[in-house]
Amino acid sequence: MAGIDRIKEAILGEAGAKVDTILKEAGEVCEKTLADARADADELLQGASRKAEADSKDYAQRIQSQIGIKTRQSLLSAKQKMILGVLSEAHEKLLATVKEVVWDELNKDVHSNMVKTDFYPAMADLCAKMLEDERILAIIGKDEEQDPA
Repeated sequence: MAGIDRIKEAILGEAGAKVDTILKEAGEVCEKTLADARADADELLQGASRKAEADSKDYAQRIQSQIGIKTRQSLLSAKQKMILGVLSEAHEKLLATVKEVVWDELNKDVHSNMVKTDFYPAMADLCAKMLEDERILAIIGKDEEQDPA
């Protein structure tokens, strides 16, 4: 039986060597797979990190752009209000000046000079009609003091 034991030992030795070789190859494959997986994970992590950084920069730029737009809109609104105030004030001054000049001219040129003539009643009627005309009233305004007679 010594021969069978030697054959058995030889077969077991070969099987053990085969197992060791297979385990070694499996370990190498495992190590390579793990290394590849780590490399892929690192690559994915770096890609995600780059994308997140780019997205955050893009978001920051959009926020800065919106801030700039809001600032420009606020300045424009303030300028428009200021211009509107100045134009409104100028319009009021111009309207008051036109009313004063038109009334003074009507009074000086038409009414005062006609009092001394035979045409005064007709001119007084014309002056009264002019003072009732909406177009003239729009320019000179309606005052209680503006009596044509």
